Amino acid sequence: MNSNKSSASEQFSPLFIAGCAALMYVETCKVGNYAIDRPALAAVFIGALLAYSVSKLRIHFHFGSGNPSLVTGPKHHLITAVICAASLFPLATFLEFSQALWLTAAAACSFMYMIPVSVQQSKIGSWRSIFLLKNIMLSLVWTIATVMVPAEATFGAMSTQPLLFIVIRRFLFIYCLATLYDIPDTSDDKQGNVKTVPAIFGKKSALVLAAGALLVFSIFTLADSYIPALTTLALLLSAAFAGCIMFIKNPSRYRDSYKLVVDSAMALQALLVLLASA
Repeated sequence: MNSNKSSASEQFSPLFIAGCAALMYVETCKVGNYAIDRPALAAVFIGALLAYSVSKLRIHFHFGSGNPSLVTGPKHHLITAVICAASLFPLATFLEFSQALWLTAAAACSFMYMIPVSVQQSKIGSWRSIFLLKNIMLSLVWTIATVMVPAEATFGAMSTQPLLFIVIRRFLFIYCLATLYDIPDTSDDKQGNVKTVPAIFGKKSALVLAAGALLVFSIFTLADSYIPALTTLALLLSAAFAGCIMFIKNPSRYRDSYKLVVDSAMALQALLVLLASA
C-alpha cells in the first residue's frame, strides 16, 4: 500500500470522525426538533477530535526509575490533542450543567475504552479487552455525545418517547458500523487480545450480528410515527448503504479504503436526513 496515502489517511482520520460526530449531532436535532446548541455542538466536535487524536498516542509513566515519563506517537496528533484539551475548558463554561455531565460521561467511557497509558512499561488493560464490550462501549459513547447532549438543550425532550427511538437507532447503527469496522483487523485484534466479534467468532458471525443490528434499526425506523416519511426514507437508505458494505470481499486487502467507506456511512445518514428535512 502506498505509504503517502496511508500517512494522509492517518493524519486526517480524527478530523473526519469529528466531522461525522458534528453532523450526527445536527441530524439528531432535526429528527427530534431540538434546538441546535452551538457551544454543545462545538464541544462534541472538539471532544471527538480530542478522543481520536489521543487514541493515536501512548502515555508512558515511569516512577522511581531513571527513565522519564513521556508521550509517544505522531506529533501532529499530540499537538491536536493539546489544542483540543485547552479549547474544551473555556467552552465548558457555555454548556448547561447536564450537558457537561453527559460529555464527561462520554469522555470517561472513551478513556476506559482505550486507556492509552502504560506504567513501568506495563500496559494498563482497557475495556476493549473485555469480552465483546468494545463495540458496546463505542456505541454508547456515540449515543451519549450525538443524542443525549443535543436533547438536553431542549426543555422536556429527555422524557419524550421520540427520544427513545432516536437513542435505539443511533446505538444500533453505530454498533453495526463498529462491527463491520473490526473485520479487517481480525488478525491484529487476536494478537492484541482485543475481543471483538470477528476475532472471537469469525467474519461470518460478525456479518450476521451487523445485519441483525441493521434489521432492528430498520424496524425501529419504520415503527417511529414521530418522523415524516422523507426522514424515514433517508434513514432506510443509510441502512441500505451500510448493508452494501457487508458484501465487500476481502476488506483486509483494502483496509484504509474499507474503513473510510464504513465511517462515511455516518456522514451519509446525517446528510440524507438533513436533505430530507430541508
